[in-house]
Amino acid sequence: GLRAAAEALLDAADARAEGRDASRGGGAVRFGVPEGAALVARRMTAAEMGQAFAWMRRDQHSSATCVRFWDKAAESIMGLFEADGSVTPGEPPPTQRLFGYFERGAGKGAAPLGFAACKDDGVSVDVMGVRLAARGRGVGRAIAEHLIELANARAKRLADQGRREDAPRRYVLDSIPAALPFWRALGFTAMAEEEVDVEDRVMGKLSGDTRLCKDMLWWQE
Repeated sequence: GLRAAAEALLDAADARAEGRDASRGGGAVRFGVPEGAALVARRMTAAEMGQAFAWMRRDQHSSATCVRFWDKAAESIMGLFEADGSVTPGEPPPTQRLFGYFERGAGKGAAPLGFAACKDDGVSVDVMGVRLAARGRGVGRAIAEHLIELANARAKRLADQGRREDAPRRYVLDSIPAALPFWRALGFTAMAEEEVDVEDRVMGKLSGDTRLCKDMLWWQE
C-alpha cells in the first residue's frame, strides 16, 4: 500500500545517507540552510520524496513540538506523489498538488527544505511543512506566499474559462494554534462562526484548529 511505498522511499534515502556518511568517515550529515535562501517549487523525484520522508521522521523524533507528518500524513502525501506522476496516454497531465521546495541551484536528489500539498481542487492548501533545520529563516513564509499566488492564478484561470462559480474568492485554511501568528501576519483572519458548517465547527473544537480566510486578488482586478 501507500505506507509501504513511503517506507521504501525512506529506506532508500537512509541507505544513500549512510553511504555518504561512510565516504566522509562517519558522523551525522549536516544540513546547512543559508539565511534568506531563494526557493524553487517543483515536483519531487522519488529520491527527493524519500529525503523528505527521512527528515519528517527524524524531526518528529528529535522534537516534541514538531507536527508528526511521518506518522499522520505519510500515506496521503505518498498518494499525492503517485497521483501527480501518473499520466494516462492521450490525456493532459493532472494538476500538480504536491510540491517540494528547494534552495535555488540545488541539484536533483537534494533534500527539500519544505513541502506543501493542495486538496483535490488544486487551490485549497491541505498541509505544508518545513524541516526543523530550515525554520526561522523565512522558508515557511516563502512557501505560503507561493501557495497564495498559485491559488489565485488557478482560481483566475477557472474564471477566465467561464467557470466563475467554481472559482473561489477566498483562501480558506485551518490553522493549528501555534501557527495563528504566522498566518495572521500574512493577512488571514478568523472566519465568522456562522460561515463555518456545523461538521467543520465540531472538528475545529475537537482539534483546536481555527478556520482562517483571506480574500483573493483575482476577482478584485
